[in-house]
Amino acid sequence: MKALIDRNVGEDPRLEAFKKQWFENKDCLDIGCNQGLVTIGLESMDGCSEQYDTILCLSVTKWIHLNWGDDGLVTLFVKIWRLLRPGGVFIMEPQPWSSYKNNRLVSEVAKENFNTICIYPESFREILLDKIGFRSVELIADRLVGTVSGFNRPIEVYHK
Repeated sequence: MKALIDRNVGEDPRLEAFKKQWFENKDCLDIGCNQGLVTIGLESMDGCSEQYDTILCLSVTKWIHLNWGDDGLVTLFVKIWRLLRPGGVFIMEPQPWSSYKNNRLVSEVAKENFNTICIYPESFREILLDKIGFRSVELIADRLVGTVSGFNRPIEVYHK
């Protein structure tokens, strides 16, 4: 798989897993861009769009889930589906359940939501394909070898 860009010091290692065709001359949205390294690596995105060709959601699902529970997570998935153009891609890096446990005490809301969660990360794929309506999923990086801690999770690409 051809890397989107050559990797420089300080760039996010996940960039190596992305296909250029998902971003070149496309309207892109990066949800929860952290320090912005992925966004910077994909170059600046001019203006806003009502619909997108590519939506990234890297290392975010856990925080949405802990702060807004199952309903918040499903709402996120539905909104992403609506914002994607036909043929668009949704790139997601879900965090494992163990990381939820490690962060459940960051706030009272997170603690309460953690105790009521019924949708686990292992079932996200089924929800996105069978309930939300994505037509296929592709695993693009099972583990990024030699990357910094925290960025070695699977990355899934859902096709609308």
